[in-house]
Amino acid sequence: MANQARIDHGVLEAEVPPPEKKSFKFKLTIFMICLICIVVAVDAVIVAATLPAITVALSGSSLEALWVGTSYLLAHTVSTFLS
Repeated sequence: MANQARIDHGVLEAEVPPPEKKSFKFKLTIFMICLICIVVAVDAVIVAATLPAITVALSGSSLEALWVGTSYLLAHTVSTFLS
């Protein structure tokens, strides 16, 4: 009877079962992924803000600073998801 449709005044109304509730494990997984994304975003801001000073202190070029920042963020992101 749950999958049957009913007609009232020419309008077809299907009985739709309520959506299943998500498990705690699913909610925790989504929360942890969101938390990782926030940490990586904050880390990117920190690296972007400090990289010019580090580059000047080490007598590096802008291109080297770009590669250092990109490599650091890539390694950090990959290692976070692997752990």
